[in-house]
Amino acid sequence: MVPARPAASPPAGIAYDETVRSLIDVPPPGLDETAPPETPAPRRRGLAAFLPGGRADGDGAAVAVAGAFGQGIHALLAGRTLHHAVYDGWERVDDPVTRTAVLFECDRDRIVHLDLERRTYRIVPPQDEPQAPVPPLRPGNATAQGVFNVSRLAPATIGGLPVTGYLEEVRFQLDAASGSCRPGPSAVESATYYSKLARPARSCPVRRGDDPVPPGAVALIAATGCRPALDVSRSGPVEPAGLFAVRRTVVFRPAPGGGAPASLGWLVERQNVTPLGPADAGLFEIPAGFTEVR
Repeated sequence: MVPARPAASPPAGIAYDETVRSLIDVPPPGLDETAPPETPAPRRRGLAAFLPGGRADGDGAAVAVAGAFGQGIHALLAGRTLHHAVYDGWERVDDPVTRTAVLFECDRDRIVHLDLERRTYRIVPPQDEPQAPVPPLRPGNATAQGVFNVSRLAPATIGGLPVTGYLEEVRFQLDAASGSCRPGPSAVESATYYSKLARPARSCPVRRGDDPVPPGAVALIAATGCRPALDVSRSGPVEPAGLFAVRRTVVFRPAPGGGAPASLGWLVERQNVTPLGPADAGLFEIPAGFTEVR
């Protein structure tokens, strides 16, 4: 009897390039459209235009929608790419434009900022790490009834990885609205493709790009200061838990009025995914010859 071959051990970590782009005034999705993302601010294509093979896909990200409709969102239209490496709970994020890197090592009680150009480093305790500024929000309240539908998408291959896609559609009606909440129909649409790789664990708290967007309505509306009491009924398959998503498109369509765009969202793509092992542990150490600055 031939013994069964043991399953391959998962990699200790992974590295990937992550690009985030904002989307404004995206028309409703049309699953028959066929064009991968090529422009930073598409205005003639629906959600499926940002999906591989014109179907659907997406990744991650609970990207802070600063002020939801503020000027800061426009800075992301052209996109920004960062290189991530995650190994044994540690994470390194490199910015090729600024020639800087950050080591997130909360189990070591440190976050290390590296200046690769000046060959210096600065250590910050995790609790002292500066947080992204939050713009002033105008509070609001509302009640809402909604429907949350999930459907599977055709299997695809992205960057050489077999992936499985899911389309989420959350549609709801805001009533008894006050403040920054606006009465009327709203919707959140997202399309995500998951690889078969496990999502890597991190010792630092979950940050942007690591959290899947929840039944998104409350989280996205909350970015405007609106705090609705949302009652949503759900239907469709359950998305896989703990898997690494390689691309996600999310579009929020608020109730009309108030001078806001017809839609606001983002596209997150993860490419050039490679495994990391013990030989790569040096990426998460302070390089030799670097000088500490305070």
